[in-house]
Amino acid sequence: MTQIPWSMVESFEHFLKSVAGEDHHFMIRPRWSHNYSIAGDLTKFYRNLICSCSWIPDDTWDAAWTTDLLPEGDDPNHSVFSISFPRLERLNCLSHVTWGHEIGHILAAKWDLDNFTTLWADVQSGIRLAIEEGVSQNPPKQFQPKFKKTAINNMVSHQFERTMEILRQGLKELICDAVGLHLLGPALLAECCEYTAVCELDESPLKIGGYPPWRFRIRTMFEACKNQLVLPTDGDGPAESEGALGPYLAWLREVEYLVAGTTDMLAMQNHVITREAYRVINERWNDIRGEAIAYLPNEFTKAYDITARAGELAQLVAKLRLDIPPNEIGQWPDTTPASLADILNAGWAHKIAMMKTGGATQENYDKMSRLLLKGIEASFITKKYGPKLLNL
Repeated sequence: MTQIPWSMVESFEHFLKSVAGEDHHFMIRPRWSHNYSIAGDLTKFYRNLICSCSWIPDDTWDAAWTTDLLPEGDDPNHSVFSISFPRLERLNCLSHVTWGHEIGHILAAKWDLDNFTTLWADVQSGIRLAIEEGVSQNPPKQFQPKFKKTAINNMVSHQFERTMEILRQGLKELICDAVGLHLLGPALLAECCEYTAVCELDESPLKIGGYPPWRFRIRTMFEACKNQLVLPTDGDGPAESEGALGPYLAWLREVEYLVAGTTDMLAMQNHVITREAYRVINERWNDIRGEAIAYLPNEFTKAYDITARAGELAQLVAKLRLDIPPNEIGQWPDTTPASLADILNAGWAHKIAMMKTGGATQENYDKMSRLLLKGIEASFITKKYGPKLLNL
């Protein structure tokens, strides 16, 4: 329990429920491994598990489920998900921007259920032809001639099924990245770049559990937000915005040099499974991304635009420089609570500025983390209780 960043749990839970729906509930728990993950729907899993206990009469179980086991007024059909984070990052809320990716898994599952079968039916004939051609050029050699046809058919079937798995897994992860980026802006791209600094960027999906290569994922996110990474140059952008966000945006623009290389695509060209799966992804991605984003509630239809928020972010960065929690925008009493996306992007902007100016000490990082955590908590409290206080 001491490993959970309580100051941001309620704010993030509210954010997650606003994206996934009020009938979705979330538990946030630490884990030893340095990774983020989401598990669920736990309600459905345990309900099905207990229902399989034949010694419990159905009527008894149904009655207990709808009355005794739930708080008054709660929906018996609600969903519960568990989001895990590395306990070593407990206070590093800039790393917890990854929760935006994890909520994407719920939307990715919806897209998969609604659309993947149709997509696969549309592309499978071309994929099978490519696989058959590849196998015919490199047939299995360990079988006797009379079993050669059977061996070829087995190999084609295996590669065909594996291609479907790689395509499906790749699309799920890319949709999650797209959702997180849509909701929280370039902060997710920044975290991804930092996290992958010690990773192999071009590993084939066949070697990493079907996940897309990191360079491919970073490129896809960068392409989606690169137009936001330049402040206005026509004089409309205030000087404080350039000073506050300039280093952050310049650092993100350098990602273009990272993704200009195509070694990830070359690695996937080496096997027909990844070659065909990512051919489909490259051809269909824009439509797929749009279909997935369409599952978001109306209030999130428009993507977070860091350029449009430049003035507000400059105010939050200024607060961080003065050791003030970045919880609100404006001057008292005309203030509004800062959004979660604004606070996280302001935190990244302040962090990159410290790196550029030589202030990137552990003490300063720890202080920034405390300020961000306080800012997130105070902003949520103001949003939740502010209107009620005005009516007293």
